[in-house]
Amino acid sequence: MIVSKKMAELIMRYARQTGRISIEGRASDNGKFYGHLSIQKEWTRQPSKISTNAVFQSPEAAIAHMEALVERVREEAVLGS
Repeated sequence: MIVSKKMAELIMRYARQTGRISIEGRASDNGKFYGHLSIQKEWTRQPSKISTNAVFQSPEAAIAHMEALVERVREEAVLGS
C-alpha cells in the first residue's frame, strides 16, 4: 500500500501516543470489507483517515493489513532516524 508522505509523518508522530491511532475493519453494503486507520490530532476533532482501496475477506484481515501498515511506517521511522 502506498501512503502519502504527510500521512506517514502523522503516523510516526502519533504512533507512540495512546488513543491517537485507531484501526477498524468495515463492511460495505456489498459484503466486502475495507480497512480504515484514523489519526486523531490534538488540534482538531476531525481525524485524518487512511482507507484502503483493497478488499478483504473479513474485518480481521482488514485490521491486520492496517496494523502492518502502521508497523512498517514505525520501522521506517526508526531506520531513518
